[in-house]
Amino acid sequence: MYNLKFGCQSYPWKMGKHFGQLPRMLKVAAEAGFQSIECEIDMLGTWFHDPEGVKKQLEKYNMEFAALVLHQDWNGMEETAEEAALSREAIEFVKHFPNAKIMLSHHAGNVPRGEGEALAERRKCLINCMASVAAEAAEAGIVCCFHPNSAKNSLFRTEEDYEAMFELIQPTAIGWAPDVGHIENGGMSAIEQMKAHRDLIRHVHFKDRIAQNEWAVMGEGKIDYPAIIKYLDTLAGSWWKMKARVQRQTVTGLLLRTENICAGRFTGKQSDRSRLCWKKRYFSKDTKKFFLRRKRDYEYAYSCGNGSRSPW
Repeated sequence: MYNLKFGCQSYPWKMGKHFGQLPRMLKVAAEAGFQSIECEIDMLGTWFHDPEGVKKQLEKYNMEFAALVLHQDWNGMEETAEEAALSREAIEFVKHFPNAKIMLSHHAGNVPRGEGEALAERRKCLINCMASVAAEAAEAGIVCCFHPNSAKNSLFRTEEDYEAMFELIQPTAIGWAPDVGHIENGGMSAIEQMKAHRDLIRHVHFKDRIAQNEWAVMGEGKIDYPAIIKYLDTLAGSWWKMKARVQRQTVTGLLLRTENICAGRFTGKQSDRSRLCWKKRYFSKDTKKFFLRRKRDYEYAYSCGNGSRSPW
């Protein structure tokens, strides 16, 4: 049996503009068999200012808080006053949830990424700001990890970009949150990138794809997830042996824990089900093989990562 445990990401509800509906998200995710959730700040809505209330909701549905997504522009060499304030508030929020991480996210949107020295300068600014956040979070025992994406204006999307990224984050407290779909969409092999930079992995996101910028339902794309799952399982297993005192972990899409993968059936409302565009995956207890159940069993995004609070 694979030592993996999946959590749920809030983005499917974001696509439907269902902001601030934490109880609804937790209920649906719990019914689907997930054991944790990862949320963007805007998806939490007023819950972002009520971590104790969030705790009560998590307890109600027997869920954990996997990670908080902190999305900022970070265009200068230092955070603006507004950015710094939000970063501090994010750290204070995550302090309430043992083993939860902060996912650092940056999307250039419609701003051209530039090239040459201009691109290099933007990269330095971004990493410098994130490094500041990660250092402050580390003092509180919280792990921060960077989630690069493959949008056309992303500062880190190709193999050459990733080489520059790893060089910049290596001396910092920033961990890496590889997104399998985005890595493949950037023309790279996700499993080879993860093998090459395994020491930086703190959190993992899954999504499937058919071709460049053509995303697919999980299991219907061309990414070899059985191989990736097996590798991550091996990585987690060896890490536990080296870090025996560290609490067992979580994957969210989404949350990788060294425990059995959940196997619940989704029974939520049709309106929620329609937003769950990825089929739910299971592991056979007998054959230990990766397989898919019926199409009506869906899942949200999910990510994986360790639950350590040290910035290793």
